[in-house]
Amino acid sequence: MKTPQAQYLVFTGLDGATLNPSQESLQEILPALELLRSRNIPLIAASMHAAQEVLPLIRALDLTDPFIVENGGAIYVPNDSLAVDFKFQRKVENYRLIELGGLRRELLRKLAKIRQHGRFDVQGFSELDPAQVAEWDNLDSGQIRAAQALEYSELIRFQGENGELQRIQAEIEQQQMRLLRYGEYHLLSGDHDEGSAVRILLQLYREANPDKLLISVGLSDNYLDSSMLHAVDIPILVRQSDGRFDEQVGRFGMKFTRNPGPLGWSQAVIAIITEDAEA
Repeated sequence: MKTPQAQYLVFTGLDGATLNPSQESLQEILPALELLRSRNIPLIAASMHAAQEVLPLIRALDLTDPFIVENGGAIYVPNDSLAVDFKFQRKVENYRLIELGGLRRELLRKLAKIRQHGRFDVQGFSELDPAQVAEWDNLDSGQIRAAQALEYSELIRFQGENGELQRIQAEIEQQQMRLLRYGEYHLLSGDHDEGSAVRILLQLYREANPDKLLISVGLSDNYLDSSMLHAVDIPILVRQSDGRFDEQVGRFGMKFTRNPGPLGWSQAVIAIITEDAEA
């Protein structure tokens, strides 16, 4: 029997320093990007941010493969990629959207119900007027724009004791939603994550490449991409700029980069794809 040809798929987080389109970082990641393109290896980005925030980065890096937004809330699949039929909910520009999450207004409806039932002191960003937004500490103009752009998730602020946080977490899970710590705040989303989106894409790529053995690689430097890292065959935790690794990411089965940021990311991609441990 003929041995299937190996086909790598590389998933990467966008929200840390792992992949950065700045001029300096681009010089560090360019060798890895060129290697992936030369071997027709998809590079699939994943982010907690909305598509409106992610698309400029996708274009700056000249990525032409699917990408994941809002903690798996939606998968953007270019019209000319993935030569296989699949169910999608709508089209936006030249992308087909696989929507795993409900729209933000539905999350807010459930949040209001939970707040009324449990008398929790919790606010959604979209429920605030401009004066109230100003009261949210440590939100700069970029973060405010990012929060406004969300379609499948909601930035929320919870004020209460730890015991109350555990209770609201239970209520949220009963409503088929999830709560993820995001700095001083939380992100409320539907019952999905980046790992859910990764598994869907892996299945689609298997259907599109039935004669190949798919090997999935994931890279990130922070806990926001944990579900993505734990959904791939080869998870790689990228060293952060201070030389440390994010302690919130589980270590089981993980590989680690020697260097931080884009340089560590690039070296790890090249080492895996070329099967050269010294790369």
